[in-house]
Amino acid sequence: MPRADADLVWLLTIILPGYTFRLSTRPVAVTEANGTVTEYSGGLSEIDFVEEIDLLSISPASQTVSVEGHIDPTPAELARHGFDLREGVARLSYALVEPHRGYTLQAISHTARVDVAEGRLAQPAWGDPIKPDTWFSASVEATPWTSRVPLLSPAATITSDDFPNLRDDAEGFPFPLVIGKPGNAVIGLYSTPAYVVETFGAQAEHLLIAGYDVSAPGDSVVISDGSTNEAQAVLAGITASGVPYYYCDILASTVLDKTADLYAVAWSATSGVGGASQPGAPSSVGEAIRYLIARAGLPFDIGGSAAAIDYLRAIRFDCYLNDPAVSAWEYLSTQVLPRLPITLRYTAAGLRIDALNPDLPPALATAASPDDGWCRLSACVQEDAPAPKRLVIKGGQNISTGGYARIVIVDGRADEVPADQPSRRSGVDVRTRTPVGVQPSEEEAIEIPWCQDLGSLYTLALWRAGFRSARPFTVTYSAPVQYEHLEPGAAVAVTDDALGWVDRVVFVRSKSWVSGRWVFVLWGVERAAFDVYAGG
Repeated sequence: MPRADADLVWLLTIILPGYTFRLSTRPVAVTEANGTVTEYSGGLSEIDFVEEIDLLSISPASQTVSVEGHIDPTPAELARHGFDLREGVARLSYALVEPHRGYTLQAISHTARVDVAEGRLAQPAWGDPIKPDTWFSASVEATPWTSRVPLLSPAATITSDDFPNLRDDAEGFPFPLVIGKPGNAVIGLYSTPAYVVETFGAQAEHLLIAGYDVSAPGDSVVISDGSTNEAQAVLAGITASGVPYYYCDILASTVLDKTADLYAVAWSATSGVGGASQPGAPSSVGEAIRYLIARAGLPFDIGGSAAAIDYLRAIRFDCYLNDPAVSAWEYLSTQVLPRLPITLRYTAAGLRIDALNPDLPPALATAASPDDGWCRLSACVQEDAPAPKRLVIKGGQNISTGGYARIVIVDGRADEVPADQPSRRSGVDVRTRTPVGVQPSEEEAIEIPWCQDLGSLYTLALWRAGFRSARPFTVTYSAPVQYEHLEPGAAVAVTDDALGWVDRVVFVRSKSWVSGRWVFVLWGVERAAFDVYAGG
C-alpha cells in the first residue's frame, strides 16, 4: 500500500518510427518485469486527469487525456525530416512513489505503474511563440475497441454440397450455435431449431441440431415434431469440407412424424446434459459475456471483471444463435448487456464490466468514513425519479409458436394484479413489497429470448425495476492516496453521520487526482417500493 504522503508521477511513452520519447513529471527509472531498467527523464507537465464513466451505459467512450511536455529533437525538427506526431503511438501511465528530493533518478518497480490510456497521439500542437521550441501538446486517445468478427463461421452453413440429400427448406441455414441448455428450465419448451439434412425417400432421417462444440455425443435431447416428442441421442458428424456438426437420427422412431414441417429441440433429456457450448461451458449470463467477447476477438479484463461475472451467475443463459449477419459484439451489445445492471468501460487490460448492485453487502465494498481519511467536498444532490412504468419481462420463447413461456410483471400498485394471474404463478407468489401508491403511466415490455429460467427473469425484473424507479444522487469526497485501487464502477460503503449514512453502498462515477488526494464523485440510488408477480 502506498504511503500516506506518496506522490503521483506521470509517465508518457511516445513511439515514432526511429524515435522513442520517455517523459515524466519527475525523473524516474522503472525496473521492468524482465529486469531491464527504463529511464524517464522528466519533461512532462502535470496531467489534468479525470476518469469518468456513465454508470448506466453499455456504450463506453474511449479514454482521452491531454498531455503537454518537451521533446528533443524538437517537433519542428521532426517535421522537417518528414515525421508526423499524429503517427505516434503513446502510452500514459502513473505511479505512486515515496517522496524524493534531489535530481537523481528515483527507482520504482513496474508493479507500481498503472496504465491510463494507450493509443494514437491526436491533435498535436507545437510552435507556440511564447514557449520553447521543444514544447508540444497533444491528446492520448485510447483506441476504441470494436469488432465485426462474425458470430458464426460462414463455413458452418447447410448446403447441398455437404448434404446432398437435405430437405429443400434446410438449404442455406447456419449451423445453430447453442449456449447453455435451452428448454431445460421449462418443461415442453422447444427452443432451438432442427434442420432435415438427410432424407430417406420423403421421410426425415438426420436432423442437424447444432454446430460448433456441444456436450459429448451420446447425451440426449428431446425432439418435437409439433405434436409429439421423443428423446434422441446426440451424434457427431463432419461435413465434406471438415466442419463438425451434431445431429439426431430419427428414422427408426415410431413416435415422431418424419414428414413434419418443423422440428424443434429441448436440451433437457433425462440425462440432464446437453447444449453447453465450449470452452468454459457458459451456463450463466456472466460466463456467456466472457465467451461472446472471446468470440468477438476483443481483449477482456478478466481480473477486473471477476466480481461482476460472479454476481451475474445468478442469471441463466440458454439460447441459440443462427443469424450470420450479426457479429458477436453486436449481439452482446444490443441483446445482452442492455438487459443487465452493469456498466462497461475500456481499460488498459481490455473491456471491463462492473455490476451495479445497490444491495451489495457492505462487507464486499470498500469502507469509507472520516476515520479512514475521507472528506466530503459537496452536498448530496438527489435527482427526481423517472415516471413509473408497468414493466413486463418475457422470456422462454417457443420457436414453434413464437410465444413466451415465462412472464414477470412489475407494478406500482398491488391492486392491478390481473384476475387470471394467480393461475399463472405456478405457486410462486412474489408480491413482497409495499406499493408506492403512484399509478404507472406507461408500460414497458422487454423480451429476453436468451433467458428461460423463472427465477432468473424475476431477478432481472427486480434489477430493472429498481433502477427505473430509483431516485439517483451524487456526492463528492476526497480520499487519501491509498485508495488508488478504486476505479469508476467500484462499490464503496460510506459512513457519514451528516448524511445519516452507515455503510451506505454507492459507486464511483469519476476519479481524479487533486492536490495530493484522490477525488471521487460517488453515485447511488434511493429505490422506491414496488410489487412484483410472476407467471409461467
